[in-house]
Amino acid sequence: MFQVLGTCASVPEFEHLLDSTNVTGRRTRSNFGVIDSAGAAGMYETGATQYWKYDATDTNQAPDGYVLRTNFSMIGGGSDGIERFNRTVDLIGGFYAGDSLSHKSILRSQMRDFSDHNSIPIHVPYLSQWTPEVPRGYINTAYSICRSTSMSAVVIQGILSGEAPELTTMWTILGQPAASIAVPYWPVGEVPSGAGGDPTAPLCDIANQIRWMLFYDNPLYSAFINTLMLRDEHRKGIWEKTFSTEDSIFAITDAMRSQWRSDTISVSEMLKTEDACANYALNTLQESYSYLVSARSPEIAIHSPKNSVLYQNYPNPFNYSTVISWQLAVGSDVELSVYNPLGEKVATLVLERMSPGNHTYIFEGRNLASGIYYYQLVAGDPSTCSGSRFREVKKMILLK
Repeated sequence: MFQVLGTCASVPEFEHLLDSTNVTGRRTRSNFGVIDSAGAAGMYETGATQYWKYDATDTNQAPDGYVLRTNFSMIGGGSDGIERFNRTVDLIGGFYAGDSLSHKSILRSQMRDFSDHNSIPIHVPYLSQWTPEVPRGYINTAYSICRSTSMSAVVIQGILSGEAPELTTMWTILGQPAASIAVPYWPVGEVPSGAGGDPTAPLCDIANQIRWMLFYDNPLYSAFINTLMLRDEHRKGIWEKTFSTEDSIFAITDAMRSQWRSDTISVSEMLKTEDACANYALNTLQESYSYLVSARSPEIAIHSPKNSVLYQNYPNPFNYSTVISWQLAVGSDVELSVYNPLGEKVATLVLERMSPGNHTYIFEGRNLASGIYYYQLVAGDPSTCSGSRFREVKKMILLK
């Protein structure tokens, strides 16, 4: 994909590249959706030495006007992602049959969809306990369209015949889709500051912080998301905030597109609208993160194990400061320290005897360079075995 984006300006040039790699052979058995500035588009299944093109305007290939794929090549071999493909077929087919297939239904319902290994939908909130090892409300997203490894989502809203190409709208969810908000962009200039940044975008940064709060911090169950934080029994949660903002952004964008369609397109208005929508989304995500931080403490108190435990810091990644929390089963001598990737101690945060219960420390990383660090908690803990000490290490990322 990197090679194509850097060397191909059109669909024919992309096909020429595929022709050349048919000869040399490809290790990737995938599919590629391609759109160029002239309006040409196609879906390509690729095998090791051949490829197949699918066109949504070909009634033989796409009788309903759309082509669906996930990340594996159906003809070229492989089946990784078949669960997401089956669920996508059901979702898009339902949208089409109900005349609701649009950028809004895809962004809201498909990109945030959860399902199990049989492609059966999981509704939010999930009010049961998936497995005894995880708290109530958490679900396994390993087979979902919206899964723990989803990093972003894009829907390109096209134009009608004869309309100005500048009206083409790229809707982008920066960050894990369940934890972020869709924002519009037009091909007329630089992206707004909320979606830009050096080296990372503020919208993506805050969405990543929310993601760290939503997903379970045990490595064995890292694909589990807390649906009660998204929407609980009383319909409270971050989706109450983020979906309301997203609906407003949809309405604003629809109104502006209608105005530009019937009048002269204003590049300055497009850029101002982009900026306003990005800032609106950013402010809402910051409020949502604050909500999760305030809601986290009761959750820890309810679900903490009886022995000592070190929790994942939050936010993570963080900029300058982050909260480190732990629980002690008994009164203990405690040492909390920070190490660099070479194993060198760079800071001792706590060195004292502490009472049993929950404790927190706000770590300031202002004097450290950006990068990966590890924090270690060592405490006397008779609940393990006689004379032993509790010791646990977790990773944190500092981004300045």
